[in-house]
Order: sequence, then C-alpha cells, then structure tokens
Amino acid sequence: MNNSSCVSVRLRTSDIKKIKCIARRLGVSDSEIFRYGIRLIFSKMLPLLDDNACGYRILPLFLDNDAELIRQFDMDIMQLERIINFNCELSLRVDSEDLNLLSLHNAQSDYLRARVEELSGEAVASNQVWDDLRKYLNRKYGMNRATAHNQIETDDHAETGSANRPHNYPTQ
Repeated sequence: MNNSSCVSVRLRTSDIKKIKCIARRLGVSDSEIFRYGIRLIFSKMLPLLDDNACGYRILPLFLDNDAELIRQFDMDIMQLERIINFNCELSLRVDSEDLNLLSLHNAQSDYLRARVEELSGEAVASNQVWDDLRKYLNRKYGMNRATAHNQIETDDHAETGSANRPHNYPTQ
C-alpha cells in the first residue's frame, strides 16, 4: 500500500520551469525534484521537528545563511520568541534583546550596527553587521559551527560543571 498523498501547491511559472529543467537534466520526474527539495528542507530544519529542542539549541538554525529563515517568513520578535523560547527552561532561553536584534535582520541601520558594537565591544563595519551579530551570539551562547548542531542532542539535564559559562550551557 502506498502511503503518499497528493498535495496542491501554487508556484510561480518561473519556478515550475526551473523544476522541469532540473528534472529533465537529471532524467527524473518533477515529483522526484519536489520530494528531494522537501527532504533537504527537513534535514535543514530537523531541530524544529523536536519539541524538546528550544532556546540557544535551535539558534543556529536562525543564524545560518544570513537569517534566510527569518527573512523568508518575515519573522518578528514575537514569532521568534514563540518559536525559540516557548516552553523552554530559563537556562536555555535566548534573551529577548538578542531576538529583537535577529528580527532586525533586514535593517542595515545605524541602530543595529550601534547595538552590535555596544554588545560586542568591537567596531562593526556597516557591511559586516550580520556577520558580527552572528559572531556575538555564537560567543554569548557558547556555540560555533562545529558544535552548534550537536548541542541539540545534548541531555537537557546535564550538569555543566562550569560557573563561567552563561546560562549553564552544556560542556563538550
């Protein structure tokens, strides 16, 4: 028995043409391209499928690719607060101030640059605001690209053994 369902999606004509072009080039059906794209999205958004993943543990998802997820869905601070911090232990929560900065992702404003400079204690070039904000948040929440996704799977009740780490983040 087949466990698949038929789904209707509205797409721009230009997107359909691109899908057909890729499918033709690969020698596969349009449906296979759709399924492949959906699997890619699932793998990228895997932390959102885990109800226990919250706070700083899913922050990398929103920092990757210059806030692509935030921009695509035009997320504001209230949405980010709900998605990232809802039902999250206090020790894992991302500060509202930091979520506010994330929500300003499209604002290449002097305000955002000034806030990042103030928080990081370093000068920020106007064309480097997002990169510097990402570095600041990665430092603050004890994350780097190599370990960020591994922390999602860390035991929620593990002791850190370090008083110097903010918010009692798990040690590696």
